[in-house]
Amino acid sequence: MKRHSLALLVLALGSALVYSGGAGKAGSTPSLEGSYKIVSGKHGTADMPAKDIEGAVVTITKDKISGVTKDRKEFFSCSYKIDTGKSPMVIHMTSIAPKKGENADGLIEVKEDRVLLIYAVPEEGGKTPTDFKTEKGQNMVVLQRLTEKM
Repeated sequence: MKRHSLALLVLALGSALVYSGGAGKAGSTPSLEGSYKIVSGKHGTADMPAKDIEGAVVTITKDKISGVTKDRKEFFSCSYKIDTGKSPMVIHMTSIAPKKGENADGLIEVKEDRVLLIYAVPEEGGKTPTDFKTEKGQNMVVLQRLTEKM
């Protein structure tokens, strides 16, 4: 379950963080490229256990999002696309690993050095979210930009 929760969390987070445009306006938000820690998360309506996300780092590049555990073992990577013309912004993620080609759609909100991401969990039959309240088959994570190397 721990690996499953982390993979789902990173799928959402990773995809969301690669964004480098602004909410509706290109360039109005600083680049999201960099490293983030997972501050909190929800799987359905339950909080993700702190032990499952503690020490995990999500790295976002121009075209990829990846996550590593506190032991620095990669548990997820994906490519992504963000529609900045919608509010909230819409994100479409495609898994590279562990399940290549799996898609997840959701919403992303960027506020300074924090990112809020909510998305449907395909293997659980989740519906694409329309707001930032989780229900069965959805995950939501809060990411905080790291200011120093971990």
